[in-house]
Amino acid sequence: MNKGRAGSGPGPEPAANPHRAEAGRRYPEIIAAVILEKDGKYLLAHETFKTSGRSCWIIPGCHVEFGERIEDAALREIEEETGIRAQIVKFVGFHEAVFARFGYHTVVFFYVGRAVGGVFDPELGRKEDATLRFFSPEELKGLDLVESAKWALGRLELI
Repeated sequence: MNKGRAGSGPGPEPAANPHRAEAGRRYPEIIAAVILEKDGKYLLAHETFKTSGRSCWIIPGCHVEFGERIEDAALREIEEETGIRAQIVKFVGFHEAVFARFGYHTVVFFYVGRAVGGVFDPELGRKEDATLRFFSPEELKGLDLVESAKWALGRLELI
């Protein structure tokens, strides 16, 4: 029995995972985002991207942690950033954003969510350097939106 390595024991070594990142290789990040509806208005976050310096409105989202379901990540982020508990109403689709020159490649999974509890606290978003605000469908049309937000809101015919 090999005693010096974690996970070792009697029997064969586990097979290498072909999906594990190899040294020096980069893979897209998986992002979960929720278009949160509350009282006929939709939540957006205003952010300035560190890599490009662009400032615009985005749909709140987060990185999906290893072992975490995408929907669970989306709901976790909404509650962490807003104080609102939500439920997923439907899957909108996914959108890929590739900006190789900035080292940015994500696949964003968009959901529509509806508020079911909690209290909106816009100060929570400030911890993430974001300003949070709800907009009516009419107000959404005049905003400077990141491309993926335009895509998702367009699929819902909100813009």
